[in-house]
Amino acid sequence: MAKPIERTKVEAEIQAEVEPKKVKKKFEQDDKIICHSVVDGVLNMEGLKTKNIYSWRDYGDEESVEYADLVAAVRTKSGYVFNPWFIVDNDDFINEQSQLKKFYTEHYTVKELRDIIDMPIAKMTETINALPPSAVESLKSIAASAISSGTLDSVKKIKALDEIFGTDLNLLASLSDE
Repeated sequence: MAKPIERTKVEAEIQAEVEPKKVKKKFEQDDKIICHSVVDGVLNMEGLKTKNIYSWRDYGDEESVEYADLVAAVRTKSGYVFNPWFIVDNDDFINEQSQLKKFYTEHYTVKELRDIIDMPIAKMTETINALPPSAVESLKSIAASAISSGTLDSVKKIKALDEIFGTDLNLLASLSDE
C-alpha cells in the first residue's frame, strides 16, 4: 500500500506535466509593443535607439513602439514611461522590465483604484482601458471586494465592469443580497 505522501508527490508530478509551461517571450529589437497615451492632447516621442517618431493624438490612443526604443525609455527612466505619459500594454514586456513592473505595481494605490470605480461609467471605462494590466488585475480584486461588501451596488456599473474585465461580477452582487 502506497503512502499518502508518495501519492501526493506523484499527483503533483502528473499535474506539472499536464499544465502548460509559461514560455518567456523573446523580443526582437524591432518588435512592436502597444502603448496607450494617458495625457490629454497630442503626445510625440522620438525613439532613443531608432529615432522613429511615435505619435498619439489624444488620451487613450494607442501606438506601437519598437522594443528597442521602449527598452531605452525604461533604462533611461524616461518621463514618457515613468511620469507616465503612456502605459505599456504588454504583460510580457512589463514582466521582463523589473523597474517598470515595480513602478506599475506601486504606482496605483488602493484609494486611486477605488476612485476609478466611483467615476461616471463612461469616464471609468476610458480610465480602466488606459491602465496597465497589473493595475487592471488589482482593480478587479477591489471591485469584487466592493461588490461583496455591498459598497458597490450599482447594477449598471457592475455590468460595465463585467464587460471591461470579461468577468461575471454580477454573481457576487446576487450573493451579497442573500
